[in-house]
Amino acid sequence: MYNFDCPPHPSCLIESMRNVGYSMETAVADIIDNSIAASAKQVNILHDCGPHGPSLAIIDDGCGMSGSELIEAMRAGGNSGPLAERGETDMGRFGLGLKTASFSQCRRLTVISRKAGCEIAAACWDLDELDDSWALKVYSSADEVESLSVSSELSGGPGTIVFWEKMDRVLDQATDPAHVRKFFLSSIDRVSTHLSLVFHRFLESTTAGQRFSICVNRIPLKPFDPYFSRHKATQKLQEEVVSVPSRGRNVLIQPYIIPHYSKLSGPDRDRLKEMGGPSGTQGFYVYRNRRLLAWGDWFRLRRAKTEASGLARVMIDIPNSLDDLWSLDIKKSSVSPPEFVRTELGRIIEKITGCSTRTYVSRGQKLSSKRYALWRRQASNQRVNYVLDRDHPLLDSFFASLSTEEQCQFKGILDLIEDGLPVEAIYNDKLGENLALPQTTLSEEVVRNHAALVMMMRKQGIDDAKIREIIMALNISDATGVQTKEN
Repeated sequence: MYNFDCPPHPSCLIESMRNVGYSMETAVADIIDNSIAASAKQVNILHDCGPHGPSLAIIDDGCGMSGSELIEAMRAGGNSGPLAERGETDMGRFGLGLKTASFSQCRRLTVISRKAGCEIAAACWDLDELDDSWALKVYSSADEVESLSVSSELSGGPGTIVFWEKMDRVLDQATDPAHVRKFFLSSIDRVSTHLSLVFHRFLESTTAGQRFSICVNRIPLKPFDPYFSRHKATQKLQEEVVSVPSRGRNVLIQPYIIPHYSKLSGPDRDRLKEMGGPSGTQGFYVYRNRRLLAWGDWFRLRRAKTEASGLARVMIDIPNSLDDLWSLDIKKSSVSPPEFVRTELGRIIEKITGCSTRTYVSRGQKLSSKRYALWRRQASNQRVNYVLDRDHPLLDSFFASLSTEEQCQFKGILDLIEDGLPVEAIYNDKLGENLALPQTTLSEEVVRNHAALVMMMRKQGIDDAKIREIIMALNISDATGVQTKEN
């Protein structure tokens, strides 16, 4: 028996590393983890789709690396694997993120870095030039490094640039340059949306010395808070703590009930829909060192997502020392809670989804039972249906202006409207977040129609104060131009 040195073939191994399942957005997020670990205060993502194809640079103002540290960082399978001791704020896990994330998107990876008191350093992996050896291209002088097009972005201070070229994953999507550019820019939009959620707690932080920003082509990203925690209608329920005695650590669980979508502002509703809508974004949100790992899932502890439970969100904070218990994957985008935590989560689900359902149903009942609402909610024999309020002043005023024969015809029309209400289609569209919400600005034609309704009600002797209340009950803004007083 003897030992045989059996290293993997470089080209085969790296080509395999390219296919671990990263999307562009999860790959960029993995690189930004390194920036945060390097105490960066700002990350700028610069992208271009010029004659030589798409390229992307991720630039931070962190502490940077020396030449020897850079070489170690570029090593496939560095010395900081999953069994290595990590500081509490360390964002890494397998020591592969820089390489696997980058190679998943490009064939040429260049990293440029400067550390205080050290010369600027750079190294490059080009998969098209990779022979059957692990020969890393290292730039040996400052002049060589500064000849690289993006090196000037370090602007004399410490920091790191991760530069992706030969982005074949984008080029493979189309042959026409215009279509390549369109796909690339669409991918960048998804990256921006993803980062605004994944790093929202960093972007929201106003603690002295902890400000952090991410810019895309120098335009700052706005964080997306999935809990709408600053909204007055958000319910922050009691925090729970699950102890892990064998590790001496705790898992923090903070449930929220977000406001009913009708209480959100237009921009908040738009962002919520962009993220998947109330139903698509319900569930657990698992964080590791404030970085969001996985979200919008009940971990199969609930049979299905429902519209009524769509307001429920559960923030879970885990320390990096429990990574192995949560089966954190290499992309840091998938987790699975250990059994002792699942038991607690199951109990919490019942409580929080019950709160969500009560809030959802209560809001729906308030909307349908509001004075002067055109539609009335009727519940009987555990079933609910919606009917028109035949005594509504608006319908009553119009009814009074009709002849006896016309009144009979109008009643028949109202019956048809009620019987033909497409409840199933409305429900499906609501689940798909496709329903249009009331507009804050109305067309001139709609304003004229509302004005005609006002005049009709006045002819029936309804006073202006009551007319205004009726108009407001129809979700018509005060800014519609409809006046309830004579000029």
